[in-house]
Amino acid sequence: MKHAERGETGQSPLDAKEASRLLKMNSRTLVRWASRGYVPAHPLGEGLRRIWGFFERELLEWVEKQENGCPRKPSGSSLNTAIDAHAKKEIAEQISARKSLEDEAQRLPGCVGLPLV
Repeated sequence: MKHAERGETGQSPLDAKEASRLLKMNSRTLVRWASRGYVPAHPLGEGLRRIWGFFERELLEWVEKQENGCPRKPSGSSLNTAIDAHAKKEIAEQISARKSLEDEAQRLPGCVGLPLV
């Protein structure tokens, strides 16, 4: 960027192509993310032809804060909720199976009134 202001560290902001090379991503995607506020960026100008400036330090800090895509271990409360939900589902399935066995036993001759084990 030729005529840009210098940031806190005295570095000139990178343009979208330079910043996208740093992040190893498409420059159009980077500009779209900048306009949506996903990445740290500084708009220069107004309107549709806005130019975005990116500071290397800010981009690298942003990258470090991103998740790596691996599933997180659920927190204790959500783990307990999941276990409770699983237990409730299992109990409901057992009740349903027992009920269908009882219904079937009532339809068979000679099985009426016999306890199910």
